[in-house]
Amino acid sequence: MNKEDHKKKLVSDKPKYLILSYLFLIVFCLLMGSKKISDWVSSTPVENSFVQSTLITAANANKFVSENLGIAYITTILENSVNEVKDLKPLKFRNSVDVLQYIGVQEEQTKKILMIGASSIQLELGGQLERNLKKIEGVEVLRFGQKSTGLNWPERLDWPAKTKELLAKFKPDILIFQFGGNDCVRTRNLYGPEKYAKFKTDLWREIYIEKIGNLISMFREAGGRHVIILGMPTMKSPKFAKKIKYMNETTEIAARVHGAYFLPLWEISADKNLDYREYFKYEGKTRAIRHPDGIHFTRYGARYVSAIIVESLRKYLDL
Repeated sequence: MNKEDHKKKLVSDKPKYLILSYLFLIVFCLLMGSKKISDWVSSTPVENSFVQSTLITAANANKFVSENLGIAYITTILENSVNEVKDLKPLKFRNSVDVLQYIGVQEEQTKKILMIGASSIQLELGGQLERNLKKIEGVEVLRFGQKSTGLNWPERLDWPAKTKELLAKFKPDILIFQFGGNDCVRTRNLYGPEKYAKFKTDLWREIYIEKIGNLISMFREAGGRHVIILGMPTMKSPKFAKKIKYMNETTEIAARVHGAYFLPLWEISADKNLDYREYFKYEGKTRAIRHPDGIHFTRYGARYVSAIIVESLRKYLDL
């Protein structure tokens, strides 16, 4: 650095030095006492008016503290601080979790996932999905499936009652369910004089959406957070496939209405034309992904579909 640059630096740093000097003088004066400072200022010629005004200000501040608070006040503060330290007792912690909570660090909570549904959840798809989810650290899974049941078949299984029982037992954070294959039938009418609502009518759709909403509300009232509804896959029978398409549309509407996440399986299980696909090449081998019934997944198909489901859930739920 040449002489000119050094001179410029001194000029630019001048405000910093003035502030530091000002603070130093105030502390110095407070330590000395107001009377000593006043005597010294009056008896000592100080050419720098800035220094002189600083000394006078500090003297006045010191005088205010002495007259209004007094040395006894400061002494009391110090004594109280010492007594507080003496009264402290060693903290006792049962484990590391207690320590983390004491210092404000919450231990990462385990994510508990409840899976419910009919035969697909009971059989290959549900089983493979459960195994894949359990591989994720910090995830617990409880799965309950019952074939030939649905929300429109309370005489076979009262799903609201069963769900309430599982919620009380497991207390899940996440609910995954799939219904639909057995529900493409008329349902009891909840609103009008007619005993039943016919499938594929506006009334039927309204009733079914409400049934899904009741499950979701029950889950959230129990403290649950996220709801994932699995759609139905493609079907081999063209007639049944049309029914399932309508069911998927209804279920997706219900998910939107009630703030759930709808995960479609139709596109995952279909060919490029979105039609039924029986075979698929996965993990280097071409195998059947559907059982001969044209409805359920084989073990191989369940591995393929569940891998996609888990990847989607990882992104949505941050697993």
